[in-house]
Amino acid sequence: MAISLTGLQKYIVLRQSNVARIPSRRVIFGVLMVAAITLGVGVGAWFALHPFLGYIPSLLGFCGMLVAGMLAGQACLEWIHLYGQRGRDLRANKLAAALNAGEGATERFVLYLRPFASTDRIDTYTAQTFEIQGAQPGMVSHGLAPQRMEFERQVEEALRPFGLLVGLGRPLEHLGAGRIQISDEDWKMTIRRLMDAADLIVLLPSARGGTIWEVDQLLESGAIAKTIVIDPPNPPDAVADGFDLAAEWANIREAFAGHGYDLPPDNPRGVQIYFGDQKTPIKQTDLPFSSQGPLKSLARQVTQNKLMAPKRSVRGNEHA
Repeated sequence: MAISLTGLQKYIVLRQSNVARIPSRRVIFGVLMVAAITLGVGVGAWFALHPFLGYIPSLLGFCGMLVAGMLAGQACLEWIHLYGQRGRDLRANKLAAALNAGEGATERFVLYLRPFASTDRIDTYTAQTFEIQGAQPGMVSHGLAPQRMEFERQVEEALRPFGLLVGLGRPLEHLGAGRIQISDEDWKMTIRRLMDAADLIVLLPSARGGTIWEVDQLLESGAIAKTIVIDPPNPPDAVADGFDLAAEWANIREAFAGHGYDLPPDNPRGVQIYFGDQKTPIKQTDLPFSSQGPLKSLARQVTQNKLMAPKRSVRGNEHA
């Protein structure tokens, strides 16, 4: 049975259960990444600058070493990302365990509520430019390569200044929020405690059963006052992947309306919405894929109490 490189990498990374050792692993692979790329470029340049080897051998050596260096560097970068995610997963589970034990939160955090079906389904591609050094000094050309931008990773990076982004899920299932692995019997209790202790909540609503329950909890408890509701940009192939954002949004509007809240219609370009203690949005701004600034700005306003009413506890619903 064949094992993919990514599968083998995940197996090795999952064996790391000491969060204190994660940074050193990332530093090691960071050094290896720089060394691999530098070695590939250096040896490739040596081939290019020694035409006495023959045109074809020099060309093959130059291209081969560049490709080998870039592939090795990419592999090291994947290790860095996986160890980073492992660290977030371990911290998220430690946080949840402390809350479920009746202790305080181990660190500041942002709760990310989303349907599991949205994982790795909301993305876009942008063109990234890169330089290509010529065989002679001063000879530089440019190329274009597609760069994938995945929505959850954008959210996680934008909200790092406000605490650890956490959500329910399996370890290393995706790069983004730290995943909390919890049993089917305990997930509702854990979500209530996370809602109560979070500095900020980010909701990507859905008409699916689990997310509808989470929406009900937010609206009934008053935790909506510290929640940013996200209507993400609609990727063109989302319906084909089995996750129709427009249809999900139309159905979730009915759930909000059932509690007296006026959730705006779906915006295909993406929008972020904040209700505060009102039934209609008091803040609504565009949320493009290409910039983390708008989400970071709104999160800063909410957490600094510039828009929101005083935080209300959700513990009263714990046994609802």
